[in-house]
Amino acid sequence: MKAYPQSGSLIRLVGIAVGFVVLLIAGCSTFADVPVGSNGVVECASTLTGDIKPEGWHGKLPWCRFDIISIGNNQFKVEDALAVSQDQQTIKTSANITWTVNPAKLVDIQRKYHGDVADIILAPNVQQALKQATAQFKNTDLTVRRGSVQQKMEDILRERLAPYHDDITIIQLSLTNFTFSDEWQKAVEAKVIASQTLATEQIKLQTVRVQADQAAAEASGKARAQAAQQRTLTPLLIEQAWIEKWKGDVPSVVGSGAGLMFGLGGVGKHD
Repeated sequence: MKAYPQSGSLIRLVGIAVGFVVLLIAGCSTFADVPVGSNGVVECASTLTGDIKPEGWHGKLPWCRFDIISIGNNQFKVEDALAVSQDQQTIKTSANITWTVNPAKLVDIQRKYHGDVADIILAPNVQQALKQATAQFKNTDLTVRRGSVQQKMEDILRERLAPYHDDITIIQLSLTNFTFSDEWQKAVEAKVIASQTLATEQIKLQTVRVQADQAAAEASGKARAQAAQQRTLTPLLIEQAWIEKWKGDVPSVVGSGAGLMFGLGGVGKHD
């Protein structure tokens, strides 16, 4: 008999707890937070009201919500996108695009793109701009002229996004990486090795030529000196050179008649 009052009290406690939770949920549903750097587009019963809430806490009706749209700088990244160079070489590249939306067009943007601006507008146009830009450069130019490739891609992307200029703005674009096929990289390495070998052989050949030219020049110099010396030799100079080299010895000749002849300068005496 005493169990019934206890059961009734328990039921009342449960009812109070449930009611508190319902009130708490209802109370929370009347407030919403808009993050920093964003705006909230008010949507009630799947209909945009046209109201925009700035960042912070705001009251709302339970059947309404805030569609959050970032109005700051957003990042859109493309990783390992496939493209083809001017010389028909397959490459992969990565790009990073900084972009923002027009805060004055948030309601229209939400109505047209339902929060998928990056997927609907940027993704296809970035891919096409990347392919069009790389197709204008040879494989070897993509790395050494990355700045030119990047500028070309940005120009193409801005042109492609011209119909959406009221909705979004491109702030900056950067190419972060180029990856080439294994076959092309091996071909480049082989070409570099061949160029280095050729340069080494050319240096050796040049050294041999220089040495040969030096030897020829030295021999030619000696020949010219000897020729000049021969042209300046006269009989008088020859006799003078012979006298300068004579040590005073008297030449002698012994004949078969046991006579001795002394001679000097064409003068002789016989016994």
